[in-house]
Amino acid sequence: RASFGTEEAEPHAFFEEDFVDFLYKPHTLFGLFVTLAYLGYLSLGRGVTTTEDNLRYSVLGCSVAFLLYCALQLRDGMLIRPHPVLWRGGDGAA
Repeated sequence: RASFGTEEAEPHAFFEEDFVDFLYKPHTLFGLFVTLAYLGYLSLGRGVTTTEDNLRYSVLGCSVAFLLYCALQLRDGMLIRPHPVLWRGGDGAA
């Protein structure tokens, strides 16, 4: 393995940069599974049978699914702090 003149880091040393890099990697599949679990809970896990409550929860589920889609798929804007995914979700809400 070529080191390009830099020293190798200890294999079990924890660097803050590693944790920050984890936040900036794509998590599209994780977001998909979380969304599917949430929508499955909204559709099958509740004991609500009234039409008004079903309508309320279906609108809530669609809104959350759309905002998560926007947070994962929209392009980054000019704002990057605190995290770009928050701003993409805000753009989806707008």
